[in-house]
Parts: sequence; structure tokens; C-alpha cells
Amino acid sequence: MAKWKRENHTGCIHKLKGKRRKPWVARGPMYKKDGYFTRDYIGTFKTYEEASETLKMAKGVALNLTHSTSMDEIFSILYAKKEKQGLTESSLDAVKTHYNHIKELGNNNFVDLSTYDFQKIIDKLIDEGSSFSKVSKIKSTVKQLYDVAIENKLLHVNYAQFLDVSRAEEGKVYPFPEEDIEILFKNDRDRIAKASLILAYTGFRIGEFLSLDKFKNIDLKKCCIRSEE
Repeated sequence: MAKWKRENHTGCIHKLKGKRRKPWVARGPMYKKDGYFTRDYIGTFKTYEEASETLKMAKGVALNLTHSTSMDEIFSILYAKKEKQGLTESSLDAVKTHYNHIKELGNNNFVDLSTYDFQKIIDKLIDEGSSFSKVSKIKSTVKQLYDVAIENKLLHVNYAQFLDVSRAEEGKVYPFPEEDIEILFKNDRDRIAKASLILAYTGFRIGEFLSLDKFKNIDLKKCCIRSEE
């Protein structure tokens, strides 16, 4: 029996053709909807084992969340939902990055965690200089974890609402150090170094810089660059 042949009512896993970063597809158990049999899409995965574990949690936890369900298991359900929504790879990577800041709590039973547990991590990040934007995204991740628990009747209150990120400040953009500018000038035949010097001396944002047209926006005689409004 092929290893991806699963027991009845436990969902299915199959491998996509071609060279792919995540070739394994997991789908939930078959059920009838509007007179037709269908399966819910769970996500794509690098290995069969990863797909099987996520499918196991997506099936078992959603139907039977208990007081011993860990935060990592809650996150697995959240991540599967994000994949189902069709988020890009970079967006999914961002979801993991935000979660990694609180992952030290991952093995704890989710219902045993308090606002204070998450607040300690956020306060430490703020003290280390993390921006308001960064800690707000982490707070949002915690909120989404609680949403999963509430949707599955494990909890009734989203305790993320009590997290305080008001002490954090917006990130500051610091100028290039002089020693870095000197290195760029020494390598000004390199196209990346040239682009970096233009950005440093004009203050253009990446999007503005990439939208420049050498015939419309650049006047070499007047030695000026004009961006479109």
C-alpha cells in the first residue's frame, strides 16, 4: 500500500506533478454539500509527513479542542486557514515570522496562557527598540490565535484585546554611515552600488526610484532627477 493511502474519513494527501517547493497537497475528509461530494482544501507542504501532521491537527483539533491543546497546535490550524485563503509565499512567511516572536510559549496549553505571558514578550521587544508596527503585528497574531480557539469553542473571550503596545514608537530611518558611503563610492561601477548612492542622496523610496524614466525624469545637463507626482 502506498504510504499516502490513508484510512477512511481521515482526509487525503496527494503529490503534484513537476518540480515544486511544496508538492504535497492535503484535503479534508469527504462530505456532501449541495448534493455533491467534496473535500476542503487544507494546504500544500514540503513533505508527506508535514501534510499528514497538519491534516491530523486540522481534523482532530477543530472537532475536539481540549484544555491540553498547545499554542503550536492552534497556530497549525491558523496557518492552514491562511494557506486556504490563498496567501502568497511571502505573506505566509510573514505569518511565521510574527509567530516566531511568541513561539517560546508554543508548548504551553493555550487555555493556560494569560495576557501577561504575551505582554512580557511584547514589553521586552519594545525595550529592545522594536517599532509600533512590528509589535502591533505580533498582537494581531495573538488575536488570531484566540479567534481560532473561540471559533472552536475552547474559549469565549479574546484576551489579545488587553495587550498594550502603546509604549512602542514608529521605527526611525537612520542615514547611511559615512564609512558605508565611502565603500559605495569605491565600488561605484557596480550597478547596485550606483543605485544605493542615488537612493542615499536623493531620498527616493524604492518604488519612486524604480518608476523613473531616464528620458522623462533625468536631465543630465541640469544634473537633476525629477520624480512624477
